[in-house]
Amino acid sequence: MAVRSRLVAAVTTAVAAVALGACSGGMPRSQPTPMKAFCDAAMKYDTAIQKPTKKSQVEQARAQLPLVERMADTAPADVKQAAETVVEMYRRRAAGDRSVLDSPVAKKAVDDLNRRAGNGCGIYQDQNGGI
Repeated sequence: MAVRSRLVAAVTTAVAAVALGACSGGMPRSQPTPMKAFCDAAMKYDTAIQKPTKKSQVEQARAQLPLVERMADTAPADVKQAAETVVEMYRRRAAGDRSVLDSPVAKKAVDDLNRRAGNGCGIYQDQNGGI
């Protein structure tokens, strides 16, 4: 009976320690935190795309291209290719190419980059809602 009580206590303590570690952020992240430069660029991009504008989509793409290029320059390795795809998409859209709007490859790249910036940099944690 005493052995069983000790076993239950040990299991309970182990479960509590794992739960506490998960809540306190003590568990390892699946991805490393991106560089500050990437997070800064992502925050500037996020702020820019949320501002109301009367500019055309082409003009918006031209204005946002430097922000996306900065994100690509500083992107973590796991989303580097997605970031470069997004830059190419913005360049094409800035030149008037509408085909990028319906491209599943471009959509996936944007989603991957946004997800990495949101999760890695905590962009949406300080806002009500998110993507």
